[in-house]
Amino acid sequence: MNRKIILPILIVSLLLFGCQNKYSDNNTSETDSLEFNYNFQNGTDGWMGGLAGIDDDSLTSGFDINFAHADYSLDDNSNKGIYLTSSTKNNNMFMYTTKKLTSRDGLSPLTNYEVDLRFDILPAKNNNESIPMDRLFIKAAIVNIQPSIEVIEKGNNNYLFVNPNTEDASKKINLTTLGNASTLRSDGVKTFQESFNTTTNSNGEMWVIIGVDSDYKGNGSLFLDNIKISINRI
Repeated sequence: MNRKIILPILIVSLLLFGCQNKYSDNNTSETDSLEFNYNFQNGTDGWMGGLAGIDDDSLTSGFDINFAHADYSLDDNSNKGIYLTSSTKNNNMFMYTTKKLTSRDGLSPLTNYEVDLRFDILPAKNNNESIPMDRLFIKAAIVNIQPSIEVIEKGNNNYLFVNPNTEDASKKINLTTLGNASTLRSDGVKTFQESFNTTTNSNGEMWVIIGVDSDYKGNGSLFLDNIKISINRI
């Protein structure tokens, strides 16, 4: 089989799917304000994991990724969150988690919303080849098109493409860099918050994307927890 065919199949197979969103089953009415809180105590709550940036060198020299619902300790208490980790020797990878919200969650089709996104990042223990936390850059976006699995750099921006070869600007997802993952609080937690404006598609859908990028090679790992999404019709 041609390598160009093998590679997309391999990347797609690495996407790991979480459980169905526990908020969407009973909330089917449209509303002007919505709020979703995910503390991941019972599972991934429908969040899915993915990665981008895999190339032929990584296939040859080896790489590793993991998206998991895992335990971590904070203030001597056991907590659960989303664990994201990647390791590569020859190129940088972009790992991310994404959540789809739909009309079943109360969204209206073709409607403008302001979305406030807030979440916590915590370091994870690694080996001596770990990427420093200040070289792990947290990025996010709220979009109305399903995320792809490839990041392409153009100029000073990284774009997550729905179709990597598209020339249609409406199908390019611009990821906002929120900062690096170095901790500021004494408990080792860093909180990120950003507001986005987006318009749902004709099916009343939007996707929340939170990702981790780096200009280092090696092992990059962290926990993601306490995601809060506040949505208000504009």
